Amino acid sequence: MPVFHKSIGLIAALMLAACTQPDSQVPAPAVTPVPSPTAQPAPPSESAKPEPAADECGASKLGSYMGQAAAADTMVKIKQTIGHERIRTINPGDAVTMDFRPDRLNVEVGEDGRIKRLRCG
Repeated sequence: MPVFHKSIGLIAALMLAACTQPDSQVPAPAVTPVPSPTAQPAPPSESAKPEPAADECGASKLGSYMGQAAAADTMVKIKQTIGHERIRTINPGDAVTMDFRPDRLNVEVGEDGRIKRLRCG
């Protein structure tokens, strides 16, 4: 039995040795240039700044609804005022996706059940 174990060890060692390359064939590691510490990135141009989002959702029309109860009749009036139904009501503790949609109105409701924030997104 011990001869069998030695044979397996010898075979494994030979197989591993066959997988290696001689030192003369090992490629040199790639060198990545490092920028000098004094190099500064160019300042962004004025045209690179994003334009502020337009009030696509109609939130600017709804100032009078701040502080009102977020009841069904209030939400119907909000829909009529902005002219669309892309509204997301966010109650305390609600999970909210982070996707930004400028045409969607977010109605944030406080702990007291009243509208505390109206914004596009």
